Amino acid sequence: MALQNDRLFALHDEGKSMTEIAEIVGMDRRQVKTILESLTKTHDYHPYGLTDESKWPEIKARIIEMHRENKEVLTYKIIKEIKEKFNEKVGLYCVARVREEADVNRKQKKYGQFVREPNREKRVNWALAKKDEDDMFTNVFFADEASVEIENVSPYVWVFADDPYGHISQRVKHPQRVMIWLAISMMGATQIKILGPKENINAEVYVKIVEEYYIPSAKKLYGNRCRLAHDNARVHTAKYTTEKLAEMGVQVMPWPAESPDMMPVEHAFAHLKAKLRTHYKPKNKAELIEAILKFREEFLTKEYCRNTIRHIHTAMKQVIRREGNPVRGKRD
Repeated sequence: MALQNDRLFALHDEGKSMTEIAEIVGMDRRQVKTILESLTKTHDYHPYGLTDESKWPEIKARIIEMHRENKEVLTYKIIKEIKEKFNEKVGLYCVARVREEADVNRKQKKYGQFVREPNREKRVNWALAKKDEDDMFTNVFFADEASVEIENVSPYVWVFADDPYGHISQRVKHPQRVMIWLAISMMGATQIKILGPKENINAEVYVKIVEEYYIPSAKKLYGNRCRLAHDNARVHTAKYTTEKLAEMGVQVMPWPAESPDMMPVEHAFAHLKAKLRTHYKPKNKAELIEAILKFREEFLTKEYCRNTIRHIHTAMKQVIRREGNPVRGKRD
């Protein structure tokens, strides 16, 4: 009976209808419905078929512990370990009921940057300080560099039934790319700096970019009464950089380490890359550069920059709530 229940539950979990399940297992549809409804009733579950029922509390605890040890643990590995460790056989339904009672739910995996433990506290303290200061970031330029490449591949394609290879797209092994620098503020964006093929980012190059791209925008939009926020990359924190920026009168706002999830310009980079795939679709390096410059004029409006920067307050709340762990999206 337990094996039959496991099979019914597995078919139901695959999305099979009551009628389909009844046809597969050779049962009456109403009987299948009755069994499945009884299986989903909320009561303390105790599996049948154990050779030693006194082991159940320990088995249940081990299943829960395996989920705490590894968020990606597979069901068949749980079943295998229970067999090896306790010499007892449990099925899919048994594992599912333990998950249900322990409130362990399957969710789509999301990725965030790695944050080392010492930096989690620093991220929280920074967010709390800005919250206490009621800093609205109205006079801050958020700046960073990004590598942008030609990428026209969509994750989805429409394929005709008579085209067995229609889903296979060609992709260049080493696509052409450029390195860019950009800063955005509530009053708008700077011009985009596109580095040349032999121009690498180092402290000297970075200081020159700040001088030629940031300072003119700072004077034009804020009369130089503004702050520059950049991450803790080596070229940003080098002694040469800090000394030169101080000489030029650039006020740098401290930024917590390993915190791209709070950096608004990262959203602008993501928007740029999406538009390159779906809107501009450059085919060579010249078209890529042209598309990047068009993006600056067509999409980096004052309204867009303002809305993007306002998202930092949501990100800060999430960082505080998650004790410094990375966040992604509007909800976590």
